[in-house]
This record gives sequence, structure tokens and C-alpha cells, in this order.
Amino acid sequence: MSTNNLQYPNRLHIDDKFGSWFSGFFDGEGSFIVNKCPNGLGSPRIRIGQRSDDQQVLDFIKNKLCIGNVTGPYPTQKGKPVSFYQVTNNKHLAEIIIPLFEAYPLHSKKSQEYLIWKEEVLRKHSYFINGIPRKATKEEVELTQKSKLMIEKLRKYNYFQV
Repeated sequence: MSTNNLQYPNRLHIDDKFGSWFSGFFDGEGSFIVNKCPNGLGSPRIRIGQRSDDQQVLDFIKNKLCIGNVTGPYPTQKGKPVSFYQVTNNKHLAEIIIPLFEAYPLHSKKSQEYLIWKEEVLRKHSYFINGIPRKATKEEVELTQKSKLMIEKLRKYNYFQV
């Protein structure tokens, strides 16, 4: 199922200063993640990790966007605890995060990850838009797996491309 023509409400209410800052910050510190749900569909989310002594920036983001949650601190092998901001609610991803990145585009290689991740968000959003759960089709499961692999491949550093 193509998600190119689907329209969703834009519930993004931020100023340009924050939008530009967030896009740049996410470009450097954020991650687009797609996991597989038990129903076979993707489970997209965004996550930003920071050392816990910088957790206030994650709280700032949560307060500005009015979505997501901040968790941590969690111990690390390096000894410096980390905290995370993440958004997992698909409606928030479709109606707030996607409009944010459409208005304030990413400029790094992460912009390619975004396009793949966005398709997963919109596919899942269209699945739940009527609130009727169903089992994912074989095609949807394959598309989710393909999206997950493509994002992982884009994340690998290839110094020969530099």
C-alpha cells in the first residue's frame, strides 16, 4: 500500500527558532528506529541519547513538543550514565514529528533514513487510523523488514564514500 497520498493533521506548534535548532540537533544526536511488532508491522520511533548531566536538553525538547518521554539515567560501560528522549506513539510521529522534519529538513545522511522511516510511520498510521486492528499482510511485513535493513545499512560508516 502506498502512503504517498495520505494526509494527516499537522499538530506541530513550534517557532522557527526551535524547529531549526531541533532539526540540527537531531541530525547529530538522534536516531530513527524501526522494530518489528508482533503483528508484523513496523514499530517506528525516534530517540535522542545524551549524557545524563545534559538531561535538561531532553526535558527541554519534551516540553517544547509536548510529546514523548525522557528516561534514565542508565549506566553505560564507559561509566557515564545516559538518558533518552523518545517518541513511540505513532499518531505523534505522524502528526508532529513528520511535519517537523518536513518543515525543517535534515541535512546529513540521516535525511535518507528519514524517508524510509517516514514510510513506516505512515504505513502504520494508516493501519490504525480506523482503530481496527488486523494482521499485517505478507507485503507489509516484507516492507517493514526491508525498511529496517535499509536504515541499518545507511547507518554504517563508509569512509570510502568521503
